[in-house]
Amino acid sequence: MLQNTGVVMKKRKSPYSRKGCLQCKKSHTKCDETKPACLKCVKRNVECTYKVSFVFQKVETGKDRESAGAADGAGAGTSSDGGYENVVPKGDSGAEPNLDLRDYIYVSPTDLTFLNLLTFDTQAAKVAAPFVPSAPLTNVFQLSWRNASWVELYDTLKAYDPIQAICNSGAAVDTGIISLDSPELLNFVWTMMRSTLGCGNFIMYPQERFDVFVGLLLDVAEKYQIVEQAVMYDVALLMKDIYFKNAFKDYSHIWDRYVRMPSLKPCLDTLQHRINKTTDFSEVVSLALAVFLLFAANSTYRNAEWRTHLKGSWHMMQSAIDFLPREPLTFISGRCMELYQLLKDWFCHAEILACITSDNGGSIRTLTELNGLLSNAPYSHHNILGGRYDLIRGYVTDLFPIFTKITLKLLDLKSRGVSLHGTNILRFLLVEHEEAVTLELRGFGLTLLRELQVCKVTDLELCEIVRDVSDLRLQYTMKNSAKVYHMTLELYVKVFFVCVPLDSAELVSTLEQILETLYAMPYYTTSSVACHWGIYLSALVSALIGQKNIHLHFVDILSKLASNGMIVAANSITRLAYISRTLENKNYEALVNPSHDYIVY
Repeated sequence: MLQNTGVVMKKRKSPYSRKGCLQCKKSHTKCDETKPACLKCVKRNVECTYKVSFVFQKVETGKDRESAGAADGAGAGTSSDGGYENVVPKGDSGAEPNLDLRDYIYVSPTDLTFLNLLTFDTQAAKVAAPFVPSAPLTNVFQLSWRNASWVELYDTLKAYDPIQAICNSGAAVDTGIISLDSPELLNFVWTMMRSTLGCGNFIMYPQERFDVFVGLLLDVAEKYQIVEQAVMYDVALLMKDIYFKNAFKDYSHIWDRYVRMPSLKPCLDTLQHRINKTTDFSEVVSLALAVFLLFAANSTYRNAEWRTHLKGSWHMMQSAIDFLPREPLTFISGRCMELYQLLKDWFCHAEILACITSDNGGSIRTLTELNGLLSNAPYSHHNILGGRYDLIRGYVTDLFPIFTKITLKLLDLKSRGVSLHGTNILRFLLVEHEEAVTLELRGFGLTLLRELQVCKVTDLELCEIVRDVSDLRLQYTMKNSAKVYHMTLELYVKVFFVCVPLDSAELVSTLEQILETLYAMPYYTTSSVACHWGIYLSALVSALIGQKNIHLHFVDILSKLASNGMIVAANSITRLAYISRTLENKNYEALVNPSHDYIVY
C-alpha cells in the first residue's frame, strides 16, 4: 500500500515565552515571567510554577554509574553538564533514599536530545487539581486484535485515528495543533488500549476479563494522571510501529514526535518529582505501573536496557511494601491494592523469563531476594481463570512452582560461578564438562520431570478450566498454550538438565508434538506470543539436533508474530540465526553473543 498523506511539518513560532510559567504555557498566553508568581496567575488566583531544565541530562549505566557514585553524591544540585538534577534530602525520602531515576528508566540518546527541546506543559511541579469526572471512552470502535487483517486494521485507523485526520487535513503539523488533552485523542488511545489487549501484553485475556482490568486502570488514572500518560506512551509506540511497518512513515513520525515523546516527558517528570517523596501506597503503585508500562514498551530493545526498566519495576514493588494501607481500605486504596497484586504477577513472569532466557539473567541478583519474591507471590484474581489458568503467562498455575525452582537453581549456580542463563546453558552442554555440576543438574532435572508428570493437566481438566470463555477460538488457543508450555518445559529439562542423548528419537517426537499443537491454535499468528519462550526454545533445540525442517517451521511462526507487530519475536529470529550459524561452524565458544542479551518475553 502506497502512502501519500500530503503532510506538511513545520515548527510554528511560539506565541508565548519559552521561559514562562507552566500555567501560561498551558493556556497558550504570554507570560511576563515574574517570579515567584507571574501577574496573570496572581489575577487568576492559581498556583504559578516554573519548569527548570529537563532532569534527564545524562544517561549512565553499569560501571559508569558506579564510578560516578561519589561525585554524584557530592553535587550541589547540578549535573556535570549543568543540567538540573533533583536532589532530595535523605530525611524526605519515602522509599530507598536518593533513588536515581536513571536506575529505573533508560532513555535513548536520540529521545534524550528531543526531550530536552520540548516545551510542552508537564505535571511535575503542579499541585494536583480536584478531579472532574469525565472518563474517556473505551469503545469508540470495535476491533478483534487477535485475528484482524491489515485491511481491517487500516480501515479502522483511517476512520478513527485523530492523528490521521489532522495529517490528511493538509494543515501544518506542529506542537500547537495536537493536544494530548484532546477528548478525541484520549478516547482513541483508551479504545486502542482496550482493543489491542494492552498493546498485546495481555493477549490471552478474554475481552470481557480485560475490560474489567481497563476499568481498574481508569479508576486509578482518575487520581493519578501518570497512569494515563504511560498508557498513551504505550499506545503511541504501538501506532508508530504499526504505521512504520506498513510504510506510512509520516503517520509514524507524527505519532512518535507529537504523541509518544510528549507523553513520555510528563511520565519522567512525575517520577523524578515524586519517586523519593511519596509515602502514599496508592501513589507508589501508580508510579510502579508507569515503570511497568515503560518496561513492556521497551522490552523489545536490542540491548540490555530492558533490564534497567525491569530493575526499576522491582524497586517500585519493594517501595510499595513499606506503605501498605491498613483496613478498612478506601476505594482508591482498594483499587491500587488490586493493581499492586496484578503487577506482582506480571513482574514474577518477566523476572523468571529474564533469568532463564537472557544471557546475563534477570534484575534480581541475590538468591534471598528472588526466593522471597517467588515463594510469596499469591495470584491476583484479575489474572486467574477457572481457578487454575494463568492469563498473563498462558499456562496452568501448576507450572509456576517448577519455573520458580529452575529460576532459583540458575541463580544459585551463578552465585557459585556457573552461569547457565540464556545461551550459556547451551555452551555448557557442548563445551564445559564439570562432572560435579553435571551430576547435580541431572539429579535436579529428574526430580523436575517427576513433578511435571504429576501436575500434567488432562484435556478434560483444561476444558473445565476455560469453559466460561465465550470465544471458542480463544478457548482452543488457551488450551493449546498450556500444553505447549508443559511440553516445552519437559524438553528444556530433558535436554539441558538430564542430558538426554541429542540423537534420541524422543526429542524429535516432542518437537513435532509442540509444532502440531502450536499450529492447532486458531490465533497462533498473534496469541502464540504468550508461548514465545516455548517457540524460541523449540527452535533452538531443533537447530541443536540438526532438524532443519522443524527449525524452519518454528522460525516461520516467529516471523508471523513479528509481522503482526511483536518485535520481540524478530529479536529471537536474529538470535536463532546467529546460534544456528555458530552451531554449524562448531564454534561453540562463541555461542554467547554479548549483543544478543535479549529477554524472550
